[in-house]
Amino acid sequence: MNTSAQDNSYQTYPILDLSISPASKALGGLLYSDTETNFGAAFFAPSVLDSTYSKKIQTAYTSLFKSTKQTSIAAAWGLTSSDIFAVQFQTVDYGTFDRRDAENVYLGEYKAASYDASLSYSKRLTRECRAGVSFHSIWSQMDIYNAFAVSFNASVSYKVKNFSGTLAIRNVGTSINNLGQESVSMPLDVGFTIVKSLEHAPFAFFITAHHLTNWDEALEQEGISKGYDYKEWTNHLNLATRLRLSSHFALMLGYNNQERNLAGLSSSKGTSGLSFGIQIDNSRFQLGYSMSPLHKSTTQHNFGFQLKL
Repeated sequence: MNTSAQDNSYQTYPILDLSISPASKALGGLLYSDTETNFGAAFFAPSVLDSTYSKKIQTAYTSLFKSTKQTSIAAAWGLTSSDIFAVQFQTVDYGTFDRRDAENVYLGEYKAASYDASLSYSKRLTRECRAGVSFHSIWSQMDIYNAFAVSFNASVSYKVKNFSGTLAIRNVGTSINNLGQESVSMPLDVGFTIVKSLEHAPFAFFITAHHLTNWDEALEQEGISKGYDYKEWTNHLNLATRLRLSSHFALMLGYNNQERNLAGLSSSKGTSGLSFGIQIDNSRFQLGYSMSPLHKSTTQHNFGFQLKL
């Protein structure tokens, strides 16, 4: 596998690792399974889709940085209780930038943005197991340059009372046009999530392992050497918990060590890597909010609304 090509694809298609739901973001970001309806987990691992998603629609908004905003919409429906489809579209607007020539003469402004559209399908194999696949088209624009790629995700999920687990492979594909550069392979990711809910207490615990195909990838994907041991296994592990105080209200807490090493300032990391969230829901709708401090001066905020049609 060409690591430099993988790094280039991460820089061109950062949208691939962005969560589209407050719940997923609050639970560590990359999440492949959940015991509750979570379009963010289904985006990464389509086998998570089951009959509880049918006839539901979600929209979400995230303030990633001062001028960078993410919006998304997703919907699912079931042909039968065994066959579930979902569609999703998200955009990341990086804002407006000054265009200057080699002599630093101002030539106006340009915008940069990324987009991702996907179609997902999940099928029940047995009472406890489902398999799913999703097809993605990803494109980016920066001034006069454009990038376009196609990929697919595939996953298998196992779910019983108080337990679920999913094994997923993501970003199997290639770029067709890469901002005027040569095409690169997509940043392949293999990972899994295990979720355990306690039977006599309102807690659920999450363990997610991600980017298992390349141990150097955890910090090298940004092309920046931070002076850490790139092979440190904790960069591939997210931990999280959900406390459901009632059937209508939940609190969530997650930790992502890779995000802490990438985003935190070496001299003052503070709460980088931690994420927090709340969820309010009933039989018809769900409201969600999460926050993820990057460092003392920047915090990401994610808002989401889910409606049963």
